[in-house]
Amino acid sequence: MIFRQFRNENEKRRRDLFSKLIANLEDLLSIKKICSSNDQTNKFDKASILRQTVQYLQKHHHYLTNDEKVELSNKRSTSSKRNNFLDFSWKPSSDIINIEEWLQISIESMNCFFLVIKSNPYNTEIIYVSKNISSYLGYTQHEILNHSLFEFIFPSYHDRLRDYLLNDHKESCDVSWKRAINDDYEQCTIIGAFRNINENEKYLMSIVKLNTLDRTLIINNESSCEEFITHLNIYGRFIFIDAKARQYLGYSSFELVGRTYFDFVHPDDLSIMVRAHQLWKQNGNGKSDPYRFLTKGQQWIFLQTYSQVQINSWNGKPESYICTTNIIQSISSSDSLQKPLSLIPMSVQPNNSD
Repeated sequence: MIFRQFRNENEKRRRDLFSKLIANLEDLLSIKKICSSNDQTNKFDKASILRQTVQYLQKHHHYLTNDEKVELSNKRSTSSKRNNFLDFSWKPSSDIINIEEWLQISIESMNCFFLVIKSNPYNTEIIYVSKNISSYLGYTQHEILNHSLFEFIFPSYHDRLRDYLLNDHKESCDVSWKRAINDDYEQCTIIGAFRNINENEKYLMSIVKLNTLDRTLIINNESSCEEFITHLNIYGRFIFIDAKARQYLGYSSFELVGRTYFDFVHPDDLSIMVRAHQLWKQNGNGKSDPYRFLTKGQQWIFLQTYSQVQINSWNGKPESYICTTNIIQSISSSDSLQKPLSLIPMSVQPNNSD
């Protein structure tokens, strides 16, 4: 009952927010309306308000884009050198995000991070790196900026990197980049182009893409929290996510609610979760075998889930699954990733409800 009340309150907040936004749109559109009467003829329903908004944007699209170009040009004239690196010719015509946030979203969608260095082959100072490098290599921006790229590249690749910088006609360069948390290296591809900021300064604007296909997220053993709780409906969609899940999975609750759990499971391990889901429904509870789950940082983390079915008190049918998910720290080698986990027999907890 508590969970149902929590869900109803969330739904009410979403409806109230939507109604408020619609009311704001109506107020904006009312400026353009001729207020010739005080009756209710000028009141719009939600569909009419959205339709009028679309018509208004289509009608004024030319003026909006021109204003945006003028504003962007003014920003360019007063921005710092770092903002010049982030200069893109297009972003969504909205004040919700700025150009740097739009860059971050674009880079994350390509599963890579953005890197700007000086093109001098003997002074590869890192001028800019996107924040999501922490998801791939474990570094913060502060640990990377103003350092030489050679400090992070395996020594045997230094000559290859210098050759790449000297021959700026090349499109990409394969290197081995050191991780922050241990002495392991990741095989990376630097893809970029050279750009002159002024007559004396030349920089490499690039994206860095990791070539490792299967990587597990290394969990901090000192962390006292080793599990989190989620609620799934009978179709396997998230309806509640424990706040603890974010430190392991990287997702906020609103990014997962409504999504199917199977969307994040490794394709080779889908059969594990399908069978677990079936057995949970049949037996009332059970524990899955280890499976791989995709984090927001595009890493595979090993999980194991124990589920208890929640029964609807009115009709006696399964209503949702209360899942306690544990982080599996013992499975961390790349060899274990290649094992056909779907062939491991399912272990089920006995149903003690009878």
